[in-house]
Parts: sequence; C-alpha cells; structure tokens
Amino acid sequence: MRASRLAIWAVLLFGLPTGCGFDVLHQKQEYVDNAEFRLSQVNIRIEELEQVHADTIKQGITANPALLDTIDELDEKQIEAEKRLDQVKHAGIANWKGARTAMDTALEDLERSYETAVFLLEETWQDLQEDGSASRRYLLVMNDPSTAAILSSVLISL
Repeated sequence: MRASRLAIWAVLLFGLPTGCGFDVLHQKQEYVDNAEFRLSQVNIRIEELEQVHADTIKQGITANPALLDTIDELDEKQIEAEKRLDQVKHAGIANWKGARTAMDTALEDLERSYETAVFLLEETWQDLQEDGSASRRYLLVMNDPSTAAILSSVLISL
C-alpha cells in the first residue's frame, strides 16, 4: 500500500511539469467512472429481467431452457466484469490500458448476453401466443402492471 502511494506521488511530482502523469491518471479515472456507470446500468437491467422471468415462473409458465442457461451465464459474467473493473482500478499507470481492454471485452460480453436473454424471453412469450398455449396465467402475467412496467423498461433499454 505504501509503495503504491509513493509511486503515485512520484508520478504526480515528476509528471506534473510535463502533464503526462496527470493526464494518464485523469484518463484512467474517467474510464473507471464510465465503466462503473455502464456496469451498474447493465446490472439494473439484469435484475429487472430476472424479476420478469421469476414472475413468469411463479405464474406457471414453462421456462425456455436456453433462457435459463443465459440467465445463469449472466450471473457468471457479472462476476467477471466486476473482477475486471477491480483490476483496472488497481492497475498501475503503465499497464492500466491492458486491464481496460479486458474490462471492455467483459462488459461487451455481459451486454450481449443480456440482449440474448431479452430476445429469448420475448421469443418464448411470442411462441406461447402463436401456438395458442398462452394460458390465462400467461395473460395475467402480461397484464400485471408491475411486470409490464419492468418488461417495457427491459425492452426499451435495448
């Protein structure tokens, strides 16, 4: 901990006359702030999606196995993205851009998986309607104001 503080002070003291050290620290902090925001937004959307999915299961609507797998993957990818963000936060000035690349990849993968899960949920609901197996329970879930509000926010976020 003390060595990292000394390193930061050294960069600030020796980098300030040229502006290099300060610019890099500023870029890194801006990136971390942006990545934290993006990750929090995706996490909120995932929670909403999981709530809609849980509501459909409670109402007895059969779950799509691919959707279940994708939702499970989302949890793993959230953990990976958090880990990558932590690596960026703790990376040194010289190697933070490599950690940034790994974070970008993890976050993009998480966002793609979220979009896939939303697509699978929509597809499941459309299949139920098309084949006539949309039961009264399905209609109750779709007409539930809280579920409808969550679903519309999930779909709008795409």
